[in-house]
Amino acid sequence: MQRDEALLAYQQTILQSLHDVSDALITYQRDRDFRAQQELLARAAREALRLTTVRYEGGASRPRVLDADTRLFVAQLGLAQGQAERAARVVANLPLARRRLGSKMKPVDRCAHTADSGRVR
Repeated sequence: MQRDEALLAYQQTILQSLHDVSDALITYQRDRDFRAQQELLARAAREALRLTTVRYEGGASRPRVLDADTRLFVAQLGLAQGQAERAARVVANLPLARRRLGSKMKPVDRCAHTADSGRVR
């Protein structure tokens, strides 16, 4: 009876782990696709600013250049925010990953390393 319960618990743990990995892979793919779109948007905004600047040098109005510059800033900001959100999700999920994997590892205390020897105090 105990063996059957242990086997069932083991199987459930494996299935949950596979589900977690599947979710993580889906999230990773979505993040990657979103980042690609953000990068494309930033490149397009950079090119628009370049073209608008050329037009300004040829006599076009300054507000168009300012608008293009603002659009580039917003696109770059969106890209940076996306990167920060992805990093925050990774950091937030580290404890869960450790628990799921049954790890007893503790986070590294970087302050415990000496600069000159590289050894832990």
